[in-house]
Amino acid sequence: MSNKNVSLQYNDIDKALQKYRSTVKSGIVKEKKLEEFRKDLQSFDHHEQWYFEMDLVSQSITWSYAFEKWLGYQDEEPKGKPLDYITRYMHPFVADWYKCFFRAMILFFTQKEGVVHLKPRFVINIPLLHADGHYLLVKQMIMPFGINEDKKVVRFISSFSIFDEFQGEPLRPRIYGVDLKPDDQAWLTIRQTVFSCIKAAKNFKWNLDPYLINVLDSIQHLKKQGVKITDTAIEDHYLQLSKKDGLSQGTMHKFFARIIKQVMDLMNNANLTEKDKHLFPDVFYAAQARKKGNQEKGDQKRAIKFFYESGIIGVMLHHHSIIRQDQKQ
Repeated sequence: MSNKNVSLQYNDIDKALQKYRSTVKSGIVKEKKLEEFRKDLQSFDHHEQWYFEMDLVSQSITWSYAFEKWLGYQDEEPKGKPLDYITRYMHPFVADWYKCFFRAMILFFTQKEGVVHLKPRFVINIPLLHADGHYLLVKQMIMPFGINEDKKVVRFISSFSIFDEFQGEPLRPRIYGVDLKPDDQAWLTIRQTVFSCIKAAKNFKWNLDPYLINVLDSIQHLKKQGVKITDTAIEDHYLQLSKKDGLSQGTMHKFFARIIKQVMDLMNNANLTEKDKHLFPDVFYAAQARKKGNQEKGDQKRAIKFFYESGIIGVMLHHHSIIRQDQKQ
């Protein structure tokens, strides 16, 4: 990712995974049942769905089914390719963030005790390029698949389901526990790991003052209360905040424009081109407005919503929670 002040790097996660690979036993318990499961998946031949099996020891895809059929790349063979091979077909605007979330998820499962076969699930939405040149909205679900005699994860299985044409949907990374309910604590751990990917220059200062952090925290609070994060919810809430603190709507819009600038500094290919505007319209127009000095609140709120639901603002909030803790000590 090219930015002189801040970048996304996952070297620390890769080192931790390498340490795990060097010590974990590669043998799989109940290998025969895994083979039966693969055969069942192929017999169903699900519509617009394909599968990868990924091995942590060899760091490669060891089995795939129906990828060529549904994404259209007839001459491509995923078997033997790196674990994050799918990013070859992902839009570059979100690819680096995906790589961080993907690695953080794998690291989480390697460190978790008592992982259950096929039960915990990491889910994320991704834009993938079909061979005919258009992007598809695909939901990827990753589950522990091969467990060794020490009850450690050695393999994962991943399903990819095509939902529709991609129209700017957020990544929405989430994790479900053994009971298949949202696992907030696991998500917090993954978010902390993703935060470690953000590398800033020594002279770089985050341009988020305490009031702006409170705005972000308040959106997080809305989510915890069960309020759906929509344009209207954000509008109502930050107008309440502005009235409470005697700030004008114009000032609040400037705050949100600064959030967008800060997040855009963390995005690969941050300068989206004209050909990308139909894929990420809210982010594109918000970025264009910021460059021109405009404060169009509709575009800003929708862009904030995209970054929030993509898990990116949550990572930023983790960064500032550390700062606040340091200031209190």
